[in-house]
Amino acid sequence: MRLCYDNIDNDVEELFVYYRKTGFPIYDGSKYDIEKEINKLKKTSSCIDESNKIIGQSMVGCGVLWTYFPHWIDVRCNGSPSISDMWDDDNKLRALIRKTYLWKLKHNELNWTDNRIRQNAKVYGAKQSVSNFRPTVARDIYNKFGSNGAKVLDMCSGFGGRLLGFSASDCAEYVGTDPSTKTYDGLIELSVDVKQIISDKKITIYNQPFEDLELPKDYFDIAFTSPPYFNTEVYSEEANNSCNRYPAYTAWLHKFLSPMIANAAKAVKPGGYVIVNIANVKNAPTLSLDCYEFMCQANLNHIDTYHMVLSSIAGKGVKYEPIYVFQK
Repeated sequence: MRLCYDNIDNDVEELFVYYRKTGFPIYDGSKYDIEKEINKLKKTSSCIDESNKIIGQSMVGCGVLWTYFPHWIDVRCNGSPSISDMWDDDNKLRALIRKTYLWKLKHNELNWTDNRIRQNAKVYGAKQSVSNFRPTVARDIYNKFGSNGAKVLDMCSGFGGRLLGFSASDCAEYVGTDPSTKTYDGLIELSVDVKQIISDKKITIYNQPFEDLELPKDYFDIAFTSPPYFNTEVYSEEANNSCNRYPAYTAWLHKFLSPMIANAAKAVKPGGYVIVNIANVKNAPTLSLDCYEFMCQANLNHIDTYHMVLSSIAGKGVKYEPIYVFQK
């Protein structure tokens, strides 16, 4: 479709009918080659700047991940409707199409694209949308703190950012878990595709809450994750999702976050690392400090704190989240 101010009303209605019929334009897996994505990750320069402890971000590998987890549009953030909720509302969908149409005209982009409305759905349609952990950051953390052939544990696997980062790292074994059935299915599909390319890597994925998982002691070289930020993002309506299981913050802290850290500390070898990316959020303003204190209580030694760059999709600048590095 060629965009034009004179045709905006007719075009908006035509696009509305089209999207109501076809649904949300999820990322198309046929446009990606997972082997090429892994090779890109391997070739991408390190994101870690040791001079200031800043970890930059790269979007390499992020696009292909969404093809394994199309249900990301169902995630509700900060109590707001999800992108799929917005999409199912006729008035909101029409408004989104019109705003996107005007945005493209303003920026002299005269051809309609699914990618732009998908991006604008995050900005205009939902007040906040879920993001994925950058595979390049995971790769760099694994390579920096794990020797060649290291075994890594991911306590909250999520949408596969750390798993894909592992595939491009020097580490040999990845064990992860996620309580969401749909997320687990996506992780299994991703792990199968990775194994077809890199057959010597061992990958095990569990479908259960980490606090219920039994693991061997003193086995892993690195335990590294970015856990849910309490109920900021509701990844699943299933009862075993941590914020559904423990809806009060105090209970969530002591029945999910503290056991997660304690169990990870038991699972890593002496000299191994427990590394957590976490930040304060509106519904948990002391979350970062609470996590730090739990890590200290787990007989771990604080080695370093890195600051990971996050950009705002709405163009509101750059923010940083801490990554705490503790050693057993």
